[in-house]
Amino acid sequence: MVLSPLHPKGGSGVFYIRDGTPGIAWAAEFHEPHLCELALQCGPLLIEPDGNRGIYSNDFLRLNRAAIGIGGEEIVLAVVAGRNGRGLSLYEFAAFLHAPVSEGRCGCGAAMNHDGGLSAQMIAAFGEREICIQGL
Repeated sequence: MVLSPLHPKGGSGVFYIRDGTPGIAWAAEFHEPHLCELALQCGPLLIEPDGNRGIYSNDFLRLNRAAIGIGGEEIVLAVVAGRNGRGLSLYEFAAFLHAPVSEGRCGCGAAMNHDGGLSAQMIAAFGEREICIQGL
């Protein structure tokens, strides 16, 4: 079921699952969405599909943020929720997601931002465990 059509000129990315394997692609280069079990467009890309960081400078605008990434073949869901909505800048969030697991970070090879500011929130269920981070 398509809830909204693809917007290839947006400069955003698409998180998708095809044949049970997750991936992230540039929206402009995403083809054959009908072959995917799931596809979600959002942006900006924090880590580009080629593994390079997608945010090139730090504006120091620190907000709560939510993102989805891929580390190896695993899906990484990340939320930064600071006091009074002050989390990380997009540049800092990209660095956190990109840095290796050996440094206590996420080790993502690709990641895209989902939300920022007061509306950043996430609810995820993993078996019997549920994580709920509410927006402000």
